[in-house]
Amino acid sequence: LVEKGVLTPSEAQIVMDETKAEVAKQNAKGENEAIPKWIQNIKMKGDFRLRYQYTHANKTLDDRHRARIRLRLGVDGKVNDKLMVGVGLATGLSDGSADAARSTNASLENGFSKKPIALDYAYAKYTPYSWVEFIGGKFNNPIWEATDMVWDGDINPEGGSINLKKGINDNLDLFLNTGVFVLDESSSAGQNDDPMMYVVQPGFKYKVTEKVSIKGALTYSNSSNVKGNTLNGTAGTNTKSGSVLKYDYTVIGPSMQLDIATPFEATGISFVKDIGNLSLFGEYVNNTQAAD
Repeated sequence: LVEKGVLTPSEAQIVMDETKAEVAKQNAKGENEAIPKWIQNIKMKGDFRLRYQYTHANKTLDDRHRARIRLRLGVDGKVNDKLMVGVGLATGLSDGSADAARSTNASLENGFSKKPIALDYAYAKYTPYSWVEFIGGKFNNPIWEATDMVWDGDINPEGGSINLKKGINDNLDLFLNTGVFVLDESSSAGQNDDPMMYVVQPGFKYKVTEKVSIKGALTYSNSSNVKGNTLNGTAGTNTKSGSVLKYDYTVIGPSMQLDIATPFEATGISFVKDIGNLSLFGEYVNNTQAAD
């Protein structure tokens, strides 16, 4: 059109900019007919972290210097309005060690060696209604925890989960999180049944005021075929009888969190009033199987 004199170069540029903006809006809404729906519904994410760690030791040990990296890449896509699938890769180990489940860091060491990349998560989530979702595979932990006393934040459990949530009114929401998690798999005939974990967690969130809210839950988890077993990734703090775990785990844990938005706003001091939420939280955990 510019060559034919219908539009000036500046007018043509305006049309191109407006067209690009409109296409971007359509892609964001999944409404671009020229691009397949499944491509428009795919979202990619990732992050990279470089960390230096210095540990000052006591008189009998040397100080420690350590550099670490973390790389995470993920793809999540909506197959349709009710079904979503996702897969993620991350630096980290997959050797069954204690760090394999709880860390996505890779240390800079071993003569410029290549760093391992592992499957961080792979899941399918089905949401037939707004108040219920079904998840299967390896996925982000659906169990809410006020602290990391039981669950490390980097652990992605494996198995299945059903989660319910219901808004009672403008101030009160109820939820129920459940999980059936696979701890290990007995591959040979004649071995014990697979070690498993079963979790049920009813809870609530109550908005006291526009700036104050309380969230609480009671978590019940039960393990099977753990006692007398040796599990990959078991923490050194777990009680053992010889080389195997001494107890099964039937854990009851109430937890609570109080959130206060912009608690220092009334001070009027700019660098203080802009502080975000203040949270007070607590959790109690008791393993009833360890009564002796």
